[in-house]
Amino acid sequence: MKKYIALTAIGVLLSLAAHVYATAERGYEAIGGETLFILLPVMWWLAEQMVRDFIEDFRSAIVSEGNAVSKHARRADKHREGSA
Repeated sequence: MKKYIALTAIGVLLSLAAHVYATAERGYEAIGGETLFILLPVMWWLAEQMVRDFIEDFRSAIVSEGNAVSKHARRADKHREGSA
């Protein structure tokens, strides 16, 4: 929870700093893409979930592939025992 509070504070500060810079560049007061910094906690959470899901899928693929190899090895052993 503290991480997301800190990310929110950083997002607000970055948004304010970017707004000052963007206003100076534009030469007039407007709201633009600099407000997206406020979404920093949401983007961070989404990135974390994506990485966690990728790792989980990768691990489950390795486990299921390992099981498939084991089943194939057991079948090959049974086949060799039967033909000998």
